[in-house]
Amino acid sequence: MLQSKEIPTAQNNWRGNNRARYASPELDALIDKYIVTLDGKDRLEDAKEITRHISENLPVMGLLYRVDLMLIADRLVNVKAETTVRNAQDWDVK
Repeated sequence: MLQSKEIPTAQNNWRGNNRARYASPELDALIDKYIVTLDGKDRLEDAKEITRHISENLPVMGLLYRVDLMLIADRLVNVKAETTVRNAQDWDVK
């Protein structure tokens, strides 16, 4: 999505997924290397380098984030904040 070749231009009939029009030879090389790497350990290192580049240069930044809220009454017991209603049978009221 962030490769230079994905920038929509008149030459490619405005097709491409790089709508931010971000161009970086370093990121292009990192993505190309990631795509052809077969070893899982090396691929993970390549992904870390891509993440580092994106984090340092911020070519894209999310504007919308999903927020899940959970309200728990203080009278309920056996409820953990990270759980959902899947274990509701274990809940009880003080």
